[in-house]
Amino acid sequence: RPTAVRSDPLAVLADLRGALSGMAEPHRLIVATAGHVPEVAMSRAEVVQLVTNLVANACEAMADPGRLEVALVPDSKHVRLTVSDTGKMRGIGLSVVAGLLQRRGGRIQVESSERGATFHVLLPQAC
Repeated sequence: RPTAVRSDPLAVLADLRGALSGMAEPHRLIVATAGHVPEVAMSRAEVVQLVTNLVANACEAMADPGRLEVALVPDSKHVRLTVSDTGKMRGIGLSVVAGLLQRRGGRIQVESSERGATFHVLLPQAC
């Protein structure tokens, strides 16, 4: 019987924090997480790819030093990963994110305004 793919998104985000800060320079990076977040039905490598693609997209969208926020919270049957920036919405790298989410049963929602863009990624919780 094959082992279900699963990973701890809080641990992944904690491990990536230094790399994300470097990617986000000169922007201000804020990382917010809930006290408990369940495991997701995605591999560690997939979660890393999602987060880094979304952060890179946000950084490319911000011309001046801006604010980039990454948040991770439980949301019913999903874990919500939110990446918000103060730049103009761009789609670079998002096809990779969309494809990965489609394969794993997650989804992405996008909000955009003159103040920036917010990407809400719903990661499927592991059973």
